[in-house]
Amino acid sequence: MKSLIEKIDQRCNFYEEEFEVQDIIATLITKQKSHLNFIEESQVPNYQCQNKLENGYIVFQCFTCSQNVNHMICQECFDFERHTGHQFVPIGTGGQCDCGNSNVFQQSLCNTHNNEHQQGINQNLQIPQDLCQNLENFIKACATLYEQYSKLILKQQNQFPETAIKLYSFSLDFNLPNLQNLIESKFQIATYTTLLSKCQFLFELFYNAIEFLINDNPTLQHFIAYLLQQPLQPDSQQTILESIIQSYGITEHIFQLFDLSLDLTDLIYRLFKNQFKQLFTQLCLKKQQTLISYHKIVVTPNNDIIQELITEIYDSIQDDEEFTIQDDNTIQDIMNQAQIYFQALFTSKLISVDARNSQLVTWITSFQDKQILEEFIFGNYTCELFKAIQKQYQYFHQPNEYIISAPIQPLELIDTQLQQKEFGELCMIQLQQIFGKDFNYFLNQKVNNKFLRNYQMNDHIITTLINSLSEAFPAVYESYRQENNIPLNAYAKKDMEIYISYQGYALDIVNLSIQNLFSSKLSTIQFQKNFIDLLIVKCYNFIKLKRNIFSSFDFEIKKLYNQYLNNLNQTNDQKSIMIISMCLHLFKNASLLDKMFIIFLYVHFCQKEYKNPADFRQYLSELLEEPIEIIKNNLQRILLRSIQTFTTVFYTEDGDIINSYYGFSDSSINFKNESIDTAFGKLYIFLFDQIGLADIYQAFQVIQLPTMVQTCEITYNYFMRMMTSDLDVFNICIVYFDKNDNLPNILQQALQKAIQNILCSSSYYLYSTIINKFQSIGISVTPHLEKHILKICNFDTSVNKLTLKKAYKQIYDPNLLILDINFKAVLIEKLQNSQATQRMLTFGNGLEYDIQQFNQPDYHYLRKLILQVMCSVPTLFQSFNLMNSGFIETEVFLQFIYYQLMCANYFYNQELKAQTQNILNQLHNLRGNQKLQGLQLHFEQLILLLQKQSFNGDIPNLSLSNISKQKAQASKSNYKLKYGKLKNSKSLLNLMNQHFQSDSKLQQCDICQQELQSNKVLLIYLSQRIPSINYSIVPQLIEEAQNTINYSTTISIQNCYHKYHAHCFEEAFLDILHNKSQGIPEWQKYACPICLHCFNVQITMNEDISPSQLQSFNQSLLFIVKQLGEQQAIVQKYQSNEFFMLVEIYMQMVINLIQNLFINVQEFQRLQQNLILKQLIASLGLTIENFKICGFIHDIDYHFESEKSILISLLDTIDKHIIKASNQTLLKDEVLKLATKFYHSYPQQMEILCQCFGVEIEKNNNQQLQLKDEFAEYYVLLQEQLRNQIINVLGDNFQKFHDTFFPNQCHYCQSYNEQFSEDILVCILCSKVFCFKNCSNFEYGNLNMHALQEHNSSSFYVSLINGKLVQIQVPLGNYQQRILYSNKRNGNPIRNESYNLLNENWKDFEISQNRIREIADVIVWNNYQTGFALLQISADHFYYQGEL
Repeated sequence: MKSLIEKIDQRCNFYEEEFEVQDIIATLITKQKSHLNFIEESQVPNYQCQNKLENGYIVFQCFTCSQNVNHMICQECFDFERHTGHQFVPIGTGGQCDCGNSNVFQQSLCNTHNNEHQQGINQNLQIPQDLCQNLENFIKACATLYEQYSKLILKQQNQFPETAIKLYSFSLDFNLPNLQNLIESKFQIATYTTLLSKCQFLFELFYNAIEFLINDNPTLQHFIAYLLQQPLQPDSQQTILESIIQSYGITEHIFQLFDLSLDLTDLIYRLFKNQFKQLFTQLCLKKQQTLISYHKIVVTPNNDIIQELITEIYDSIQDDEEFTIQDDNTIQDIMNQAQIYFQALFTSKLISVDARNSQLVTWITSFQDKQILEEFIFGNYTCELFKAIQKQYQYFHQPNEYIISAPIQPLELIDTQLQQKEFGELCMIQLQQIFGKDFNYFLNQKVNNKFLRNYQMNDHIITTLINSLSEAFPAVYESYRQENNIPLNAYAKKDMEIYISYQGYALDIVNLSIQNLFSSKLSTIQFQKNFIDLLIVKCYNFIKLKRNIFSSFDFEIKKLYNQYLNNLNQTNDQKSIMIISMCLHLFKNASLLDKMFIIFLYVHFCQKEYKNPADFRQYLSELLEEPIEIIKNNLQRILLRSIQTFTTVFYTEDGDIINSYYGFSDSSINFKNESIDTAFGKLYIFLFDQIGLADIYQAFQVIQLPTMVQTCEITYNYFMRMMTSDLDVFNICIVYFDKNDNLPNILQQALQKAIQNILCSSSYYLYSTIINKFQSIGISVTPHLEKHILKICNFDTSVNKLTLKKAYKQIYDPNLLILDINFKAVLIEKLQNSQATQRMLTFGNGLEYDIQQFNQPDYHYLRKLILQVMCSVPTLFQSFNLMNSGFIETEVFLQFIYYQLMCANYFYNQELKAQTQNILNQLHNLRGNQKLQGLQLHFEQLILLLQKQSFNGDIPNLSLSNISKQKAQASKSNYKLKYGKLKNSKSLLNLMNQHFQSDSKLQQCDICQQELQSNKVLLIYLSQRIPSINYSIVPQLIEEAQNTINYSTTISIQNCYHKYHAHCFEEAFLDILHNKSQGIPEWQKYACPICLHCFNVQITMNEDISPSQLQSFNQSLLFIVKQLGEQQAIVQKYQSNEFFMLVEIYMQMVINLIQNLFINVQEFQRLQQNLILKQLIASLGLTIENFKICGFIHDIDYHFESEKSILISLLDTIDKHIIKASNQTLLKDEVLKLATKFYHSYPQQMEILCQCFGVEIEKNNNQQLQLKDEFAEYYVLLQEQLRNQIINVLGDNFQKFHDTFFPNQCHYCQSYNEQFSEDILVCILCSKVFCFKNCSNFEYGNLNMHALQEHNSSSFYVSLINGKLVQIQVPLGNYQQRILYSNKRNGNPIRNESYNLLNENWKDFEISQNRIREIADVIVWNNYQTGFALLQISADHFYYQGEL
């Protein structure tokens, strides 16, 4: 075999030469014809699909057909009929189709890949003995050589920076000798790059040879899989495959450097198939430490520039194979950058570390499988995973190196396993194996201390994880380099963010693993208490033995002062730079163990709900078997590290770092690290009272920031976070109690206070909105939070929103909302509108509300004690001294003083009264301080508080009804003054009697807000009327209507409800038109200045309209109708006679408006279409009179059957008394007669019609027969039937809707393209299904094209992903989604990210009846522009290239 190794090595020297796989087989394995024939003849037909599926492309899983959770079925193989009634789910994960694989599916899924055809084929042919030997020698030789290469690479890789390697390879590829010589003068790099190329070539050679041999060849596949599990050397315990995996872990990043795209995972999968998951899991766990590497990078100014230059040139090669570097400037630029790079490379002291993840581990991390989970929990190699975690956490603490990418892959692997529902049960089985006969004892009885002491942390998967995170050594002063005292740079910032995020992610995983264990069916309350006790004991002992043995932070920081700061004359800024550099260095204090200990302490605290600190101290002393004094010393060291972390984060004054600390991260890791540090301070004070508070003050002092101002600001920010609420405790403990039916009091009350504040801004909120607010103010959100929120809120089914239960009041606590400035501003605005006091606006009423509840024994007992300790009268004077000395001048500190005053009044009332005058003197002095001018309002409120002794304050009623009532009372005099002059106005009284809105805004210009008297302008939009036949959802009813109503209009009229002075509108419109893009279509340029609704005609509302105004209006009507196209029926019929055309336009607009009146009278009034109808009737009459004056005699002769319906009767009246002959008296008489006849059936409509024709109708209360009109009743019937039909289409819940339409697939592509992850929609009108984006290369997108082709440009669509409603009209495209299905319990809409066909809760999402009515109204109205607003965006939007 030695000669074969040499032969392969020699072949690798010619790595630049391409090879054919057959040549490799013949050269390195066998030339015998019988062997080659055997390889060919042993191949069998492939009846498996094995279709490669990319991420984002829709594939299916059917758990009725296969129990394998990782199986995939491509669209071509998935037959919906075969899976009727099955549990199947569409996913967007890439992979390979398993159809035809008998190992995955027992039965065939499609006719193409029928695995029954494979029966009878001999898959165990006898391989020739000498071929077996040749194959074994080849595989062993390749593995041995690969191992040799990888060891040499591992030994040398830190000597050669990747940028230098890329530059050198670049110089060789493009024959740049000057660049090559420059690099060779700096490094002996030629030999190393040759080694890399040989290694890459060897891997390609081996991979392609094995792939060729096993392709459709089960005989060789089984044999090669057997060979790979044999030892590489006779005396070695490492198999060939293990050796390859280990070598691959070393060289993988080199392959990525040279863009080698061969997937070793895929090759191993094809070799082992049935054994793959267990075997591959074992391999990844066993070689975990090898698979994850750390690459050190010397930071230079232009490292990224060089990388971008090289990448850009290589990309050009891909676009043009004949590309060469012709430009001398490009070559010189690269040379200059290289020289700068090498000069900086040997002088830079800044080292960054890139943690390299392995594709092999990434693959196994992406799958959830019980086989993998069992191997993870019970396997022999999981310990290697925890060693890798331990190594990673230790690597974080390497001095003077900055991590630039998070090394979280091992944690991700654990996280994937935690998501499996079997995790908790299997962990409980493992505990059962560990405890043996003592398991029931641990399950049901309080265990003794000896049992806890004897437990070995590495016995169980969860405690091993905790143990692995406890082995790091903290940074110390001795490893600090003075030259690092530079301002916070990008690398230090990134390193700090990653360190915070890593700790948060690790804590998340620890918490989730314990929660899953507690969710096991065998878990009991006592078991949970015992397990937490066990963790407290072990973590405490670890902290003593592994963490507290190092010098404390104050000792380390004193070294800095003694050696540098005290001996140099430096400014505060210079000191600040050095201190922040040192603090960042010491920030990596290995405090993850501290944080776990704090969490476990709080979980126990919540389990027992201690009210008395002495009981808690006694528990700790008994559990930890030490006097409380020793325990306090150890807890004090933890406290110092917590405050060190808090201070360092806020001392950086870097927004990204602070957000990461709060848990506001762009990544998925959003653990609230800050909550642990503030919560522990609270617990420390609870345990040790005033002594504990003094220790906290001392902990902040030892950091020795350059100025006392900085120290005070950070200190009191910490105190305010502790005092405001118990949300910090909630954040760190909720995961442990989330699944319980009832939360511990401390958590429930923290949640209650948060909701009381959120619902202060609005009496009603969607559940999803509340969750969004939680996240914005820094509250942890958990899967089962809904049931706990519903104990505080009621679900109002009338609005599908949550509102506070009557037992809770709306409160405002500005300190609780400090992380969401925008939300806080909204609340302040609402309070101002509700006439809240200045004290309320400044300090809120949250603390007042709490104090009123403090008499309840279980109300905020932890916070109550904290406030009692921190708010004594002496501490109040201490606060005044700090302000008098100029050490602190912030609004937060005034909030702190307010807390002290309020709480001192409650806890120390007599002492406060005795010192009232002294306190007032202090406040008056501070108010007069010129440096505190910005806080005068706060001081005045505090002085008022003391002078009036009004400590109870007001807790106003912030309900919407009360606010409205207060507004009405405050503006009552204004209304009286405004309407006093008009109270005798006949026109106003008529309007009020006719049920029109009396709001003064209807009489004002919507631009200048001044009174409108004459020449009011309204904006209307004339468009082609959508034929009713287009709505195929109700064809039968529409057919009946066509037979009933013999006059069909072709023009539709729409408008918004804004109105203007003519000159105001002209100025505003010209301004908007000037700012519009030149590329926007004409129809897009004309929009209402306020709501952006389209318009194409402006109508002047004036009974005395001038001839010029009338002529302008008529010309506009003719122009617009002609613009609608030659196919417009009016244009075709009257193209030679503009007068006839004009009369017909008027008639059709009148018909349209009368129809609208009977379809929806409320909408008719809201849009003020009564004013438009009145103006059109008047303008029609004036138009005909003007033509007559000019001597024009017309012969228009409409034939209306006057008794047919209200509509036809009105048209006949207009025809007779306006068109044919102008007779206002007869016109009004007939209208009055008609209105009187139908008044008792349609009172609102008749009053409006009379007002439009200038008729006064007497309301006769005498009983009359309620006559029904065919025309009016048709729309009522149509709306009712439409609603029923829409319900039939959409189903009464989302489950029915989805199950009905998902199997239909896209109408255009007969599939679901890669846009599946965005949306799939169903047309309500015809029930066809469409991909969201263009999948058929139309001019418009799918939705627009379908609406244009089949529904005359307009339609409704409902999403199969989130159940939301979309309206479309071409070209007025709109994609503004509206909620159609909402959760019947909390009103929450369906979330895209929760889309899963196996979601059992979909039936809880019921359809909105209000939305159904809206759809039916719009369809009946034939008006798809109601409520549409144009978006002010770029011109490109309006061409819809592939969109919608």
